[in-house]
Amino acid sequence: MADEPTKNTEHKSRFAEALQHLAHQRQLRHADMAASVGLTRAAVSKWMRGEAIPGVDTIELLIAKLDLSLAEADRLRQASGLYPALPPLRLPLAAEDQTLRQIVDAVLDLRRTRPEQAAFVETAILMFLEGAQASPLPQVDVPAHLVPRRVSLGPLERAVEGILDRPVLSRAKAPAPTSAQFDLLLRVARSEAWESKRLIAHALPGLLAQDAAQARPLLEVLREDPPHPFWRTDIRRRAVEALPALYPHDPAAALALLRPQPDDEVYTAIAALEALAGLPAVDDRAADGRAADSDAVRAQILAAWPADGDGAALHYHAALLDQCRADPAAALETMRQHCDGYRLERICTARALALTLPAGPAESLALLRHFLRRGERRRPVEHQNVRRAVVRTVARTLAAGTLPLEPAADVLELLASDEDVHTRRGLVDALPHLLRQDPAAAMHLVNRIIIHDEDAYIQERVWRVLLERGELDLLAGGPGESVQN
Repeated sequence: MADEPTKNTEHKSRFAEALQHLAHQRQLRHADMAASVGLTRAAVSKWMRGEAIPGVDTIELLIAKLDLSLAEADRLRQASGLYPALPPLRLPLAAEDQTLRQIVDAVLDLRRTRPEQAAFVETAILMFLEGAQASPLPQVDVPAHLVPRRVSLGPLERAVEGILDRPVLSRAKAPAPTSAQFDLLLRVARSEAWESKRLIAHALPGLLAQDAAQARPLLEVLREDPPHPFWRTDIRRRAVEALPALYPHDPAAALALLRPQPDDEVYTAIAALEALAGLPAVDDRAADGRAADSDAVRAQILAAWPADGDGAALHYHAALLDQCRADPAAALETMRQHCDGYRLERICTARALALTLPAGPAESLALLRHFLRRGERRRPVEHQNVRRAVVRTVARTLAAGTLPLEPAADVLELLASDEDVHTRRGLVDALPHLLRQDPAAAMHLVNRIIIHDEDAYIQERVWRVLLERGELDLLAGGPGESVQN
C-alpha cells in the first residue's frame, strides 16, 4: 500500500487539508490513523504535511477502519485526485417531462453535487421512463450483528452494479439490460471510471449470452482500453477473456479482437492464448477454416513476443496449453518442474491448472496448495499475482463444475482469507457457482470467513448473492435481535 507517485502538489495540499480537518473533527492523533492502516506515524505525517498521497487501497482502508460517514469519505476521495469522475450525462427528456427536468436541474444546483451524481439521477429517470423495472430487495429478518455496517461504493458503481446484477449473478431467465442501460454502460466503458469498467468487463460473458449485438460494442471499447497508471491493461485482459462468449455469434469478430494490439501487455497475450485454446466449434463445415484462422492469430501473438524475458514465459504457456490438451499427466510433470521458477512462469502454471484438474485432481490441487502456502505469521509466501492466477483457476473450474469441492475445501478457505483483497474478491465473484453445486459448503465458507470481510465490494456482493439465493436463514448467529433490511 505505497504512496501514489503523483507530482500534483494541488492534490497533495487538498488531501492534507481534508485529512487535517478530519483529524480535528474526530480528535484523531497521527498514531491513531497510522495504526488503523498498519503504517508508521511518519507516513501519516507526510500526508498531513502535503508531501505525499496514499494509494487508493490505503484510502479505502482508512475510510473503513475509521468508519467515516459518506460525506467524510467522499471529501477524502475527491481531495486525493485518484478517483476519476464520469462526465455528466445530459440525456434529453421529452417536453411533457419538464417536471423531471426541473428535478435534475435542482440536483445539479445543490451544493457539492458532482457531475456523476447528477448523471446517475438523470439516467435512472430515463430508464424509468423507458420502462426499466426496478427490483426492490424483499424485507428479510437478519440478525443485527450480521448487517454490514456501511457500504462505501460510490453512485456510479451502484448504478453499474444495479444494471449488471443479473448477468453477474447468472440469474436464471434474467432479462437483458434495456437499450438505455446498454447506452449507460457504453458511456462508462469510454470513461476513466476504472472500478466500474472492471465490473462491466467481468459481466461481459453474461451480457454477450443475453444480447450479443448490444454487448459487442462494450467488448470492442474495453478491448482497446488505454493503460491505467496503476492497473495497466487489466481491463483489456478481462475483455480478451470474454471473447470465447462472442465467438459463437461472430467468429470473425472474435478472432480479430484476439489479435495483438499496441500497448498489449504479456498478461493480455496470455489470456488471448487461453481464449484461442478454449474456442468452441461453430459448425463442422467451417471447422477447418476456423482452425486455420485461429492458428494464424496464435502465430501473430507469439511473434509479437520474442522468446526471452516475459516472452519466454508466454512461449512456455503456449506449449503448456498444447500439452494439457494432448497429455494432462505429462503437463502436470512439466508444471511441477516450473512451480518454483520465474514468477510469470508460475502465473502461467497456476492458470493452466484449470485444464488438468478434471484429469488429475489430486496432483492439480497439490500444486494449487503449493502456490497458496503460508510462512511466518500465516502470511502468504507466494506473490499476489500468482495467487490471483490461482483464484482465477478456481473460479473457472467452479463455473465449469470440474473442481472437486470436498478435496478443495482447504484451497477455498485459503483464498477466502487471503491478505490480497483482489484474490478474495475473485473468489466471492464465483460464490454463485459454489452455492449452486454445494450450498452447505458455500454457507460454511461464508459463515466462517467471508461474512467477516471488511471490504465493501465483498460485503455488497455476498449480500446480493445471498438475497438472490434466499440463503440468509443459513447465516451464522441463528435467531435473535433482527432488523428489517
